[in-house]
Amino acid sequence: MIHAVTMTAVCMTLVILSTTIVSSLGGLSNHHDSTDGNNRIETISNFQAVVDRIWLESTKTDTMVVFSDLDETLVMPDDVVFVYGLPRSDEFTRQLETSCDSVNFKRIGKEMERRYYDLPLTLLDQEAPAEIKTLDQDPVIDVFALTSRHYPANSDTENLIESLIYLGLQFTNIPENFDYSCFENSQGLLLSAEQESRLGGVIFANGESVNKGFIMRDFLNCSHYDSQAADDYDMKPHVILLDNTLEKLQAAAEAFQDNGIVFTGTRVDNKTDGRAVE
Repeated sequence: MIHAVTMTAVCMTLVILSTTIVSSLGGLSNHHDSTDGNNRIETISNFQAVVDRIWLESTKTDTMVVFSDLDETLVMPDDVVFVYGLPRSDEFTRQLETSCDSVNFKRIGKEMERRYYDLPLTLLDQEAPAEIKTLDQDPVIDVFALTSRHYPANSDTENLIESLIYLGLQFTNIPENFDYSCFENSQGLLLSAEQESRLGGVIFANGESVNKGFIMRDFLNCSHYDSQAADDYDMKPHVILLDNTLEKLQAAAEAFQDNGIVFTGTRVDNKTDGRAVE
């Protein structure tokens, strides 16, 4: 019992102390952009550069569908330096795990996750709502949100929706010809009709380990984007996934192998750890 109590105290102390030292941790490892057939994965350092890239690529297709992650891509918890879910925070806790027994570490992780979802959100780029609205007004471009969060998650979901609306984010509405019965076979879930009327198209992947690429493919099939595009190779739908996690982009790219759709995975490297958002 003494050992358990002592270990818990040590673990909790380390978590508290981490708020002051996490900013000194090294940045995310560098990697080179990669191309595989129709698929490309790239890293862009800020949202404005992402938007510029989308405008450039939209000139090459009749149909562009952008799916954007939310947490640490468009938004993050307000006034926080160290919290569950941020890349370098996660790296630190992985190191911390070796110093704590598994039971106490899992308890710390759950508390950090709960705290993450309880916090109000702030924009990583204050111009993002206006930029997304401008993109959506272009007849070639649709912009949807695709988050790994679970739906519904009661107060967590309501907090997310209200925060996104408060911040002025508005995504493309679900297409009028969308086949909802078709999408029932997907792992993804959509907002209720009332919620969608306020926020637009937000898709929940329901788990960090779920491959967003397959959900995107299901969504495209049920929206009939393929039938809207021309048969010419250059006019096939161009699909872009914005996410801060390289592994999720790599997994998504695998879902678009050899199906004629051009896929670009864009890692938005906002460097959200170790500083408050201005």
